[in-house]
Amino acid sequence: MKIRLSEKKIRVRFSTLDKSEWMLNGSCHLDLHPYFRFDFLCKDDVADFLELIEDRTVAHLNKSLFEEFLSNEVERYSFRFNDVVVDIEKDYPCSHQEVKSDFTFSRPL
Repeated sequence: MKIRLSEKKIRVRFSTLDKSEWMLNGSCHLDLHPYFRFDFLCKDDVADFLELIEDRTVAHLNKSLFEEFLSNEVERYSFRFNDVVVDIEKDYPCSHQEVKSDFTFSRPL
């Protein structure tokens, strides 16, 4: 999983390995020691929101909407919380790579 932070945006790119973790556990974690820790939790019947708990940022995601995103060809799952935009994106192989990685998603047609 890769993350890019800016003043008003959190952009996360994840691989098929992260997708497996999300599907099995309903959550995924990213530690950028010693500075940042991000947790992504999928829950039924919850609106998407961010929460700060001690030393971590927790993104609560609507489970059914997020699972729908994981299983179709949509590239991005986005939401806004207060003035922060959160973009969660599937990681695709670089177009110049001849060999497809087992850890990236297939590009939509």
